[in-house]
Amino acid sequence: MAKKVLVFADFGMDDMIAFMYSHLNEANDVVGVVADYGNNQ
Repeated sequence: MAKKVLVFADFGMDDMIAFMYSHLNEANDVVGVVADYGNNQ
């Protein structure tokens, strides 16, 4: 049974790779995506 995952990310390059991995991995079931504004310092 796949683990349900909610992706919370800013969708820069590193988060996009993590999203693609979680989406394409059969052990995960991506149920939603929350976009954030990133690493503002």
